[in-house]
Amino acid sequence: MRVVIRPFFTICKALGGAKQLDVELEQPTVRRVLYELRRQFGAPFWGELFDLGSDQPLENTQILINGRHYRHFSGGLEHELTEGDELALFPAVAGG
Repeated sequence: MRVVIRPFFTICKALGGAKQLDVELEQPTVRRVLYELRRQFGAPFWGELFDLGSDQPLENTQILINGRHYRHFSGGLEHELTEGDELALFPAVAGG
């Protein structure tokens, strides 16, 4: 099943500069897709979204499923994705 990844800002850079990626997985969940990206792109990608010692996203990280934050879905990171779903990935940002 194909899931579309849209990385933004530093996550885009960690994924080799790609503005969009397709990930093919059987029975994809948000977590499984992120693990697959970690397998392909390693710590630079993972460190943009997660504390390196944890499986939980950084506090201000935004992971959107078709425009809605993953926490709005009953399964959270275990939410099952369907063909063509889009994951938008935004790193934690700060400023003033």
